[in-house]
Amino acid sequence: MPGAGAAAALLATCGLVVVLSGDAAARGQALAALVADPRCEPGVPADHWLPLAIEAEDPLAVQRWIESLPGVERCEVVFIGAADGLAPLPPKSTLPSHE
Repeated sequence: MPGAGAAAALLATCGLVVVLSGDAAARGQALAALVADPRCEPGVPADHWLPLAIEAEDPLAVQRWIESLPGVERCEVVFIGAADGLAPLPPKSTLPSHE
């Protein structure tokens, strides 16, 4: 148990859409990694799109990890929430660009 003065970590809940590779083997590797990670709750894949819920203290770090997986082309954030309501979005300049 944390010390008496320690603050509880704020977990953000995020809804993502992961765009998976057309390569079946790489796609399978990505799905296996996401299923194995306790921060991730994958939905039912539809073609190359995978709905994914995550719960993490640092959702941007999780998004970057997901995007680094073989078999993942990109990861789009569709929702960010926190225990006390919607979490503020980071400044646009800090968001990853997919241009």
